[in-house]
Order: sequence, then C-alpha cells, then structure tokens
Amino acid sequence: MASIRAAGDTYCNTPNQQRHLPAHGADRVCVATWCYACRHRERVVVQARERSGPSGIHIDGNSPTSPKGWEIMRQKLTDAGVKVLSPQEVIFARDKGTVIVDVRPEGDYDEGHVPGAANVPFYQPITGWSPFKVARRVGYAMFGVLNGTEVNPEFASSVRELVSGSQKGVILYCSQGGVLESNENYKRGWQTRSLVAAYDLLQEGLTNVSIMKGGFTEWVNSGREIEVMVLVEEEEGETAETAEQAETAKVQRN
Repeated sequence: MASIRAAGDTYCNTPNQQRHLPAHGADRVCVATWCYACRHRERVVVQARERSGPSGIHIDGNSPTSPKGWEIMRQKLTDAGVKVLSPQEVIFARDKGTVIVDVRPEGDYDEGHVPGAANVPFYQPITGWSPFKVARRVGYAMFGVLNGTEVNPEFASSVRELVSGSQKGVILYCSQGGVLESNENYKRGWQTRSLVAAYDLLQEGLTNVSIMKGGFTEWVNSGREIEVMVLVEEEEGETAETAEQAETAKVQRN
C-alpha cells in the first residue's frame, strides 16, 4: 500500500524511498497543494516580488507572448543552459532526488500527473481590479473566456521552498513541453508554459532549471504510469496517519 500524495507538499522521491519534507511550522502553512495533517489545500504565504503588466510578467518591457518578448526569453533560457529532458531522463533525475514540478492548473494535476511530482501552478485566476487586471479580464472576455488567468505571484517562492537545500535543481513540465532550438517545424522555437515558468525562475535566481520534452502529453502517450489525486474522507475516530495508508491510484495509459 502506498500513500496518496502530492509530492511537492510533503514528499520528494529519493532512490527506493520517500523522504518527508516539512509542510507545517509555527510560521508557515502547506507549500503547494495537499497536506496530510489538515487534509485540505492551502497556499504558502510568502513575500513575492512586484510584478507589472496585465499578465504579471514582462520581458524587458515586452509581453511574454510577443515575438520580441519570446526571442529575448529564448536567448536567456539558452544562455542559462536550461535543458529539455526526455521523459526517461526525468525518471532518472527524479530517482536521484531532483524535484519535479507540474506547472499546470490544480484540476489538471489532480486528474493525472507524473508520479512524485509537486503541483505549483504557474498561472492562477485573475485577482483584483487594478487597471492592468481589468484590461486583462476584458481581453479574455473578447475571446469568450470568462475565467482569465495571470501569473501566480507565489510561483517562484513556492518552487524555491521545494528545492531548498537541494543541489539537484528542478524539472518543470506543462502539457506540451516546448522547444528552444530552431528546427524545421519551429524556426524560432516553441513557447510553452513550462518555458515561461523556467524563465521566471531564472529571474528569481534559480539556475539549475530544466523542462520535460513533450510535457505531460508525451509522458501519457508513451504509456508511462501516472498518479491521480483521490480524496480520502476521514471517518469518525480515524487518524491522519490511518488515512495516509490509502492506496495511490496509478493508471497505465496506452
């Protein structure tokens, strides 16, 4: 029997065992998503750097999705040595203790994720009503999207918390992976959420950052095992330790 887990909150993988990471303390709450002690989701309260622009991130004054912004971002990612790792390379790194972070929304993570990965969403629903945020809401609404998103201001600090004390860095993945090098299909690379998230971490001073090639889509299409989140309701008189003994739901997809 294995514990249901979101590795980023309380566990990380080490060879043949799980090492417990502290999720609670006198001055902080759960790091990212799931906490065994309180059995619910919380966000860590941190001091995030000031952000600007409607999306919460600008690339030398350019939108991250603009051609100029992406070109600057791609060059900085390349100069910093950000690697694009195959799923098999991710497995090797995970088994040696490298932190794996799923940057997709919480709901996507719950439905299926790389075993042992933490969930720290890079984007979150738009909050507040500043002029920038109103403009962003309007922009989404023009395309029929009522629930627009912005950069999660706690993303970098939450990832930093996960990798604290580790020299093995972090591997990010989203749905698609992304491309840095030019090729026949992508003359200027291919921007994805995980690459934008990697750039954000570089701006925060984290340097040992990689992403997973093909993202979660390639992981699933290659028939690899996934984990899903299952809600365990504690019955009267049941302890948190007993609830933790529920089996992890693992699904083999072809």
